[in-house]
Amino acid sequence: ELVQQAPAGIYEFDLERRRFTSVNHVMCEYTGYTEAEFLELDPRELLTGESRKAFERFLEEVDSGHLNPKAVEYTIRGKNGRELIVLVNIRFLAVEGRPNRIMAVAHDITAVKETEAAKKQLEAKLQETQKLESLGTLAGGMAHDFNNLLMGIQGNASLALLGIDSDHPLHRRLKNIETYVQQGVDLTRQLLGLARGGKYEGR
Repeated sequence: ELVQQAPAGIYEFDLERRRFTSVNHVMCEYTGYTEAEFLELDPRELLTGESRKAFERFLEEVDSGHLNPKAVEYTIRGKNGRELIVLVNIRFLAVEGRPNRIMAVAHDITAVKETEAAKKQLEAKLQETQKLESLGTLAGGMAHDFNNLLMGIQGNASLALLGIDSDHPLHRRLKNIETYVQQGVDLTRQLLGLARGGKYEGR
């Protein structure tokens, strides 16, 4: 009765026959199988790719005499295709000193793992946002410095224009400098806009 009412999946597994020998109703609820269906299952049918490989390695270790009762996470696929992540704690049961059965307790930790994954994604997005903010600050600083440089060029070009006539050969070139400086100022304004939040005003 305690096993059936326990708030976790519990089952026994025969190491020699490689078959389940008992299961409680919580484990059946996890997987969607009836007790009779569950006891007929090959454990590999429940496990997904990587978990199946981990289980195979576990059996090989047991056969070689290496008994490691540490908790293991497995991803299982239920009868309806729904996948769960379970944390399985095991205890070896022996006959004449040789382990022949396992008593296992499985806890559904799917929600916990999903929360951890969501937290990691949020942390990654936060780090990316911080990087973008740092780049924005850097771009803003560079834009200000570049703008100051352009103003210096503009000032010198304007002073040079005051000293020559409009028909002077250098007049057109100095006016071109002023035009290029204005285009540079417009680009600087765009950079500053991006640094402040991703928008800028066009020319």
